[in-house]
Amino acid sequence: MAKERNTIAKIFARLIITELDWCHEWSGYISSGYGRVGFKRDYHYVHVIVYEHYFGPIPEGLELDHTCGNKRCANVNHLELVTHKENCLRSDSPWAMNAQKTHCPLGHPYSGSNLMLRPNGGRRCRACCPRWDRRKTKHNG
Repeated sequence: MAKERNTIAKIFARLIITELDWCHEWSGYISSGYGRVGFKRDYHYVHVIVYEHYFGPIPEGLELDHTCGNKRCANVNHLELVTHKENCLRSDSPWAMNAQKTHCPLGHPYSGSNLMLRPNGGRRCRACCPRWDRRKTKHNG
């Protein structure tokens, strides 16, 4: 228990509070944009340690999302428990950007009878399918 208090005290000592957005930025080791700290022969995310210090273990199937968008932030007021899917959809990844599209490049809606779901989870526009099929035939034939 004393070791745990010592560790959390060391973590708090390395957090810098930014006045602009009140993020508690980790000033130590960063990996893939996230604050990391090593103990017990492993590296752990700083924001997870701080969150669990205040609220206990993260429930199975959930993870923390930085609502401030700052991966270095460990301010528990900037962290929200979400599913992995929700966390990914909130990101600025190409996958998330495509998931937010409501219409195909030619303006047809990705909804109702016009929506085709692909085996890999992608979406296809039924109105554009004949155009894609003709293009494939033209190139292959």
